Amino acid sequence: MFSKTFDEAFRTGIETKVILGADLVTTNKAGTRNYTQALRRTGVSPDPKTIILNSSFRLASTGKLPTTIAALQCVKRCLFPLDSPDDIARLFPKLAAP
Repeated sequence: MFSKTFDEAFRTGIETKVILGADLVTTNKAGTRNYTQALRRTGVSPDPKTIILNSSFRLASTGKLPTTIAALQCVKRCLFPLDSPDDIARLFPKLAAP
């Protein structure tokens, strides 16, 4: 039987460098978050910075497909425009001025 809690298992994985980190989020059927935890580091250096839930950072290619699909669905539903660079800068300021 697994004796560690969910958090402990991920923290151990991070401390032993088996994984770089994890964002743990659960929601109910209504979409209300009932558990949120960021367990990440900026890298594997001897003294990496801790990242909090609202941190933003660039991933290689792992997030491109789901992000593109979600963004295009939002554009299709007229939730936000993507007609000009100003629209992108307004929605994603960190991408406009890296």
